[in-house]
Amino acid sequence: KLTAAAGSDVPWGSNMGEVRTMVYTRKELNVDEWFAGIANGNTYVSNGPALFLTVDDALPGTELNRVRDDMVSIKVEAKGHESIGLPVRLQSVSNKGVLKEVKVPEGQEEISVSLDMKFKESAWIAAYVECDNGAMAHCTPVYVVVDGKPTWSMESAPGLIQSQLDIIANVEGETGKKSSMHERLESARQFYENLLDEIQ
Repeated sequence: KLTAAAGSDVPWGSNMGEVRTMVYTRKELNVDEWFAGIANGNTYVSNGPALFLTVDDALPGTELNRVRDDMVSIKVEAKGHESIGLPVRLQSVSNKGVLKEVKVPEGQEEISVSLDMKFKESAWIAAYVECDNGAMAHCTPVYVVVDGKPTWSMESAPGLIQSQLDIIANVEGETGKKSSMHERLESARQFYENLLDEIQ
């Protein structure tokens, strides 16, 4: 799982503070709610538009347990303004690709997408919006876990895990096993090796 969070890399990025992490809180904003929201992955990142996603009324970062062929309701809404960019394209996406895309008539400040889908296997569902000036936003996924199976690809996982193990071995070769990083590298290696054992 990966929580959407952002920052600006100055001077190599654009302007400081241009890309923001937006956190869903309840009716009143307070620091505890904000930190709880980011810990739960209730976030989207944006350099302009607002983006809202719910899956069966659940916020981004939520894990939903379902069984094969359960119907799932996906709702996405994006809002912009001419001063920060008007939305022109809104997508509901998953690890299977684009689920639905809507293009917006010129000058419209709001756009929404709704769809009901049956899932035969686990998937993550996220949303993306692009504006007329290039501004964009992307949210953390909602994870739909079907029959207890993982939301990541069992086919591509072994290769991806092996590439991480190769990187760890590379870093060890450059820094030596007695470096201060060794304990962290060993912990990471153990994590990936256990994950590889789990899926084989």
